Amino acid sequence: MKNVPKYLVVLCFLSVFGAFFPTELDAQIRERGAAQVTDWEAETHVWPTTLPESVGMSLTSLANLDSMLLKAIEQEQIPGAVALIVRDGYIVYEKAFGTANPTTREAYQTDQIFRIASQTKAITATAV
Repeated sequence: MKNVPKYLVVLCFLSVFGAFFPTELDAQIRERGAAQVTDWEAETHVWPTTLPESVGMSLTSLANLDSMLLKAIEQEQIPGAVALIVRDGYIVYEKAFGTANPTTREAYQTDQIFRIASQTKAITATAV
């Protein structure tokens, strides 16, 4: 594996960290199965979106994040990434980059499920 920049470890940590705080929707999915959770129930647990400027974020900074992730993919440091930024309770940035399956060339989706595998050490080290 090639050297992975620290910012990618932090992004991985941030993207996985939400899994440690299960929501009511997560509990319903575990209890009844994903097929049994209605669209209405799922929609009631979605954060609202807003323009980045309305919560004090710069579009330039978000464009820098785009180019940083695309560069990491281009240099084959990562196959892809999904980035989500929430500020003041609003989603201000949500994008998927790269290829989830190199064989089928399937692109990453914003709701992509990732295998954590042996990344718990890196996540724990970042948290500490």
